[in-house]
Amino acid sequence: MYRVKNITGKKISFDFDGTLSDEFDKTPNLQKKEIQNVFKQLKEMGNDIYIITKRHSPKNGSMGKVNEHIEVLQLASEMGLPGKNVVFTDRQLKAETLIKMGINIHFENSDFELQYLNTFNHNVEVIMITDPYWRDLVY
Repeated sequence: MYRVKNITGKKISFDFDGTLSDEFDKTPNLQKKEIQNVFKQLKEMGNDIYIITKRHSPKNGSMGKVNEHIEVLQLASEMGLPGKNVVFTDRQLKAETLIKMGINIHFENSDFELQYLNTFNHNVEVIMITDPYWRDLVY
């Protein structure tokens, strides 16, 4: 197990599907356990941690797959993250949420999300877990 760089005092967010978990369609994410470990270490360092997902929120669950929010909240609970730190964008791209929340670092697997974010003037460092060198930014 690798030890994460000493990163403190940051607002850090993680995508859910394909990053902290398997893909929404259940395609396995072979890196999820490693990324969950990164999540835990960054949380232990005192960073302000969030999960930001495009899934429907509990209040809008009827618009999508029924109860699709449950597994997100369940994993957050297992990892010691309070529900108030889980943000559902109800199928909206995450860029505006990341910027509005003042996120410093975001872990993501979607190139489209990154491309859209880059249309804004922002200070969010995106760690693309699909890039084979993402670990160089973390360890």
